[in-house]
Amino acid sequence: MAFDVAGARAAGYSDEEIAGYLGEQNKFDSAAALKSGIPLVKSLTI
Repeated sequence: MAFDVAGARAAGYSDEEIAGYLGEQNKFDSAAALKSGIPLVKSLTI
């Protein structure tokens, strides 16, 4: 099932919170990616 990014934003969630949630759901180590310099939020588009 697709995640409704626009709906999450409308509900008041920040792009950082959305990226963190999606990372957890897909077993992606967001913290390690951020530490290595990968900008997670920059690639979060609708």
